[in-house]
This record gives sequence, C-alpha cells and structure tokens, in this order.
Amino acid sequence: MPIRRKDGSVFKLTGPNKIMITQELWDNEEFIIMHNFNDITKVTLEGVDTDKPVITLPEPIVLESGPSIDIPVPMEVVVQIEKQAEPIVQVLPESQAKPEPLPTKVDIDNRPKSPYRSLEITELFCLPATISQYTDDLYGDEVIRVNYQDPFKLQATIVANSDVRIVFWTTVKKVTVKSVLFHRVHRRWWRVQEIQDDAAGDGIVLICIPSDLKPDFTQS
Repeated sequence: MPIRRKDGSVFKLTGPNKIMITQELWDNEEFIIMHNFNDITKVTLEGVDTDKPVITLPEPIVLESGPSIDIPVPMEVVVQIEKQAEPIVQVLPESQAKPEPLPTKVDIDNRPKSPYRSLEITELFCLPATISQYTDDLYGDEVIRVNYQDPFKLQATIVANSDVRIVFWTTVKKVTVKSVLFHRVHRRWWRVQEIQDDAAGDGIVLICIPSDLKPDFTQS
C-alpha cells in the first residue's frame, strides 16, 4: 500500500545519491562494522562485481508453537449521558420584579362621632372677639372691653333655630364668646353668647343671639 501525504498524493522516496552511482567497487575481505545491531556483528561483502552486495545474516530464530491463546477483543462500551434540562428562569417585567410596598398602617379613629355631623353643612363668616377685663380706678367698677380680630370663614351645622336664638355646631375652635357670626343665606348677624362642648366630645356648640353689631363681610 503506498504512503500518502495529508493531501492524498502518493509519497515517493528520493532516488539514490548521484555521488554513489560511481562507487560500485568494494574491497574483498573487507568487513563493515555495524553499530547498534546486537545480532549482526560482521557483514561480509561478496561479489563486489555485482550491482548489489551479498549480506550474510544470522539464521532466524524459530519459535516453538504452543497452544493458541484467544486474546479477547476489547468491547466497545457506549455510555449515554443524559443531558440535564437547564432550569427555566422566568424574567419578570420591571414593574412585577420589584416587591410591592407594604400597605401603610392606618389608625382607625374609634372616637365617638357627634350626631350633628349628619346635618346639612352651611357656611358662616366670623368676626372673632377677644375680651379684656380691668377695674376702673375712679369708681372701682369692673369694665369689660371687646376687641375684634381679622374675620375668617368656617363650616357649621344648624342644631336649632328661631327668631331670637340659633345654635350652631362646628369643629372650629377659633370661635370665642362675643364673636359675631353672619349667615350668608339667611342674611342675619348673630353674637355668640355661650360655647359648650359637644356631648360626644366631637366639636363645640355655639349658642347665639341677634347681634347689634353688623360688620361687613363682603371683603372676606
């Protein structure tokens, strides 16, 4: 079988050295010393006139035949490795990937509510009053002086109403005694005569009488 190169072409050995073509004569009885040959010590050249020298080789060693030994042929073992399924990673949208914030704790107001909250709400104008009291040096009488501050709006409900008396309920505690209230729908001015706390503790009750002072709330 020819020797082939990697590309498939036949490999050819190079021919004899051209210098050796003219060296055909050998001296008789001349020995050639071979190195690294244990069984060949000397090679005798005969027939120097021939093209090819004759080399005397030692007799081949014949091995005695013995019982045949069956050499087991290695079996081809095919091992199938099951490929483990890769875990499925579910990528959530950014909106779902973030944990939802915990609901804010809301304190439930268990305080009792006033029944007046269910009444119709009306809008009032208030001219708040501040009361100062002093003693007259000449006569020794107790003098009460009322001063008024800047007006403001507030929401209230009407608890009771008559021509000479009206009662309001509100949660605005800026209203003081002697303050003047104006009802825009009824077009009437009322003076706060007394202030009471609501029985449920939710707001205050304003007991009012008609006011002789009628301030202008058009700029309020």
